Amino acid sequence: MTARLDDLEDDGCLWCGDEIGMTAPRSYLRRYCDMRCCKAHRDHMGKAERLEAKEKQDRRCAQCKAPLPASKRADAIYCSKACKRQVMMQRFRKRAPLTCLRCGAGFTCSTGSRLYCGDDCHTAAIRQQRKDRSVPLARLQRATCRWCSATFTPRRTPPLQVLCSPECDKAERKAKHEEQPERACPTCSTPFRPERPSDPRKYCSRSCAAQGRVLPREDRSCAICSTTFRPAFPSVRAITCSPSCASFLHYQRRRVAITCEAIS
Repeated sequence: MTARLDDLEDDGCLWCGDEIGMTAPRSYLRRYCDMRCCKAHRDHMGKAERLEAKEKQDRRCAQCKAPLPASKRADAIYCSKACKRQVMMQRFRKRAPLTCLRCGAGFTCSTGSRLYCGDDCHTAAIRQQRKDRSVPLARLQRATCRWCSATFTPRRTPPLQVLCSPECDKAERKAKHEEQPERACPTCSTPFRPERPSDPRKYCSRSCAAQGRVLPREDRSCAICSTTFRPAFPSVRAITCSPSCASFLHYQRRRVAITCEAIS
């Protein structure tokens, strides 16, 4: 007697229990109704195996020596947050005292990497370091202003400060601006001076620049009714004055194309 596939027992999906339809491809070999059930079943089996392996291990809490539940991670050390907090407090009390580098007072910290006892000592130390790095005014030689030729004591080294005051700096900038050659605006023909020679500006203002970027629109003649019109944008390749003329032109082109196909 020959066995048939219809005689085999159909247990359905191994995860959700739904019946696997006979219309599915290779239904006689399938054990799940879709990939979601397959993945969920495999994840469940893997989790069950991991829990079983954890139950066989003799894992104890490092603080209270109580057995760790199987639901805890494999690298868990404590059974609860309370035990972990107790261990952290014990480590905090056993810390070695540190000495402040500013006032010499003793203090403790959780990491052991602090150098000062508080924000006041930290700020005072930073100010002292900046003061030590800066050059005293008495050591700086008196310099001559590049604009007004006055003698002054620079706040920084002379290569960095060559003007005695902000007024001289402003006057020098204004003189350099007046020395620049004038340019003519292409839009309004108004002469203007750029701030520096390498300035690529061609227009005197933003409004003139916006007007200069707009291309001129020229009058065109409609290909259907020969009416003179002006397109909305210069870059538009419009050859008709209205949608009706455009529709009629499209109809004529389509008619000529159909006639050519019929002749060929």
